[in-house]
Amino acid sequence: MQETQTLAKHHYQPKKERTGCVARPGRKQQQHPPVPRHRVVADPGSELTFAEFTLVDCNDTPEQLRAGLELVMRGRASATELGGSRHPTAIYSFKGVQVVKRKLEVLEPLVMAFRHFESLCQQKESVVKAVLGGAQAAEVGGQAINLGRLLETSVHKKPFGAPQDADRSDWDAFVRSFRLPEQHSAFRIAKETIGRETDAWMELVLPPAQELVDRERKVDRERKFPDSTPHSPAAEVARTFFALCEGMGIPPDHPKLIKTEMLAYAQRARRLACYSQNVLQELQGVTASDTLKEAAERVKGHCLDAINWGLGRDHPDMQKALAVSYMLIAEAVRQTALNKLGTKRTKIGEAEAAAQEVEALQQEARTFGCPANHEIMGAIGGLILRLREEEGTRKRQVNAEKRKAQQQTAV
Repeated sequence: MQETQTLAKHHYQPKKERTGCVARPGRKQQQHPPVPRHRVVADPGSELTFAEFTLVDCNDTPEQLRAGLELVMRGRASATELGGSRHPTAIYSFKGVQVVKRKLEVLEPLVMAFRHFESLCQQKESVVKAVLGGAQAAEVGGQAINLGRLLETSVHKKPFGAPQDADRSDWDAFVRSFRLPEQHSAFRIAKETIGRETDAWMELVLPPAQELVDRERKVDRERKFPDSTPHSPAAEVARTFFALCEGMGIPPDHPKLIKTEMLAYAQRARRLACYSQNVLQELQGVTASDTLKEAAERVKGHCLDAINWGLGRDHPDMQKALAVSYMLIAEAVRQTALNKLGTKRTKIGEAEAAAQEVEALQQEARTFGCPANHEIMGAIGGLILRLREEEGTRKRQVNAEKRKAQQQTAV
């Protein structure tokens, strides 16, 4: 009986059709508007890991990267405290931390250099005045002096501009070497700003550089002898202006930047050539070998300084100055040979020793840079030949005297 009542209690009864409003029974059901839904927008970054998204992000800043890094590091610290340091999520977050650190390492110097450049653009006249007062490019340029270089070196190289497509099989090598995507906003903003500021910079830089060079050349023309120094203050200022503008990223093919550079090199080379000619004129008639050799080394030293300064070895004025040093070193050897030739000798071997000494000095002159076909080097060769002829004459004379003495003894 009890089992029958239980079955009756749970007997299936079909549901009655609902005709009224659930909230208010007895009221006719109304047609409610659909429930509003959020619009779903495709997000290409939603399927990327933290590391991958950081690689392709083209709008992040050093501040954002640093804040994100601090946030992740706090999360990792909490996971470690709870014993989850080996969890896959923790491992992938560590890779993300490595990527953020590397990207910050590349992006921050670029952004800081650009911000400093923006600051300098607000005080162009003060910067130009400081250079005219003797300041160097690094002093007035600060971090901005590296902007041009960083714009070139901060973009990923292989494949160009796409670190997300680079080979990551060696993760440690990749995370130490990747750079920024080509489309990063830091590149675009910096290049746009440089483009706007370039003409204004060059209008302030070229005229004073040209004026200083013209003034220095005028002073040199009015002197009977050019200034006895190979250095040019005007060339130094012009080169400082060039180094500053080039460092800040001014396009290297800008006509006025090219002219500024040419002014610096031309004036530096001109001063070097005038100095070497002045030295040569002062030594006219000097026969002291040591004095000539010291002058040759001094002129050659100034030539090497100018090459290190940036002047090309093939510059015509550089070639003139080098030619003076070669002439002086060769003349020093020639005077030594003449002194040896004029010395009275009585023993066999003395002339040969003198010839070998001069020959060694001739070789030193060639090592110094003097061409083997130089006119004075040819004259030195002739003097060496005369010393050896003297040695031959001395030997024949001694041999003849020996034969004569032997014949007299025999008789």
